[in-house]
Amino acid sequence: MQIKIIFILLIISINLKAEVATKENVAKLYVATFNRAPDAIGLDYWVNQSGLSLENIAKSFFDQPETKETYASFSNIQEFILAVYTNLFARQPDIAGSSYWDNELSLGTIHSAEFILAAVNGAKDSDKTILDNKTTVGLAFAQAGLSDISDALDIMSAVTSSTQSVVDALEKYSLGNPQQITNDEIKSVVDRTNQIRQIFYADAPIQWSQTLANSAQTYANNIASTGITKHSNSDYGENLIAASYAINYTQATNEWYAENSYYDYSNNSCESGKVCGHYTQLIWKETTKMGCGSAIYSTGKYIGWSVVICHYNPPGNYVGETPY
Repeated sequence: MQIKIIFILLIISINLKAEVATKENVAKLYVATFNRAPDAIGLDYWVNQSGLSLENIAKSFFDQPETKETYASFSNIQEFILAVYTNLFARQPDIAGSSYWDNELSLGTIHSAEFILAAVNGAKDSDKTILDNKTTVGLAFAQAGLSDISDALDIMSAVTSSTQSVVDALEKYSLGNPQQITNDEIKSVVDRTNQIRQIFYADAPIQWSQTLANSAQTYANNIASTGITKHSNSDYGENLIAASYAINYTQATNEWYAENSYYDYSNNSCESGKVCGHYTQLIWKETTKMGCGSAIYSTGKYIGWSVVICHYNPPGNYVGETPY
């Protein structure tokens, strides 16, 4: 088993050598190396002006004054490994992994930059979630044209694996809702949602929440930048749709409502092989607030497609309960 693990890590390292630098993967280098968001000026230089591959950018990071200052007080390689894992995943490395990297770095078999890239690309499960969240925050910071290093450190300091931590970080620097939803769009989707809900009851209208909209927008940005379409681990109720055209919030709501033909209220069940959860969240009576966000996929198999997410609070779809 150990041989297989080592072989995989070596393959990862080899494959990274020709990787083209993008804003996303360079942002992850900033997180791993400096524990901060990329500054706008630096990110633009490395991606658009340096002409370097991702691996060479990672190596060049170790020639920068900031890197030398950051790691000047470290007395051994174990401290460096711990710092990288803490920056990326907010945890200590496992004993076997730490020992392996310590040996490889001590022997000079790999460069420190290769270790960082392997750690980034090997992230999975909760490690990947927290790294994706940090990347979302970092990109939002740089894309807003911000370059203050103290702010870059501060905005990243409380980001965890939770969606709310991303929302909080972005809101602190007024980066939470870059789509600038118009009042007409808000009115349209709220009116349509309430129109649907009033088919079943008239005493529980839903209202727009900017906090929920910021949360939804943050996760829409995350999906669009990673190309990974899946539900988040948010504490809110969540409806999600991806479309090959520029779908808006009201159109998305109509698509979710169309699931009603598969739902049987009498036994609280969905037709076999069909999906009803978006519909039941939409009409969940105890939900009183909603907010939506959207983005365009920049990577993955849905490049150019739209993704719309709406968050709802209190959340619905409790097992064994009917929507109203």
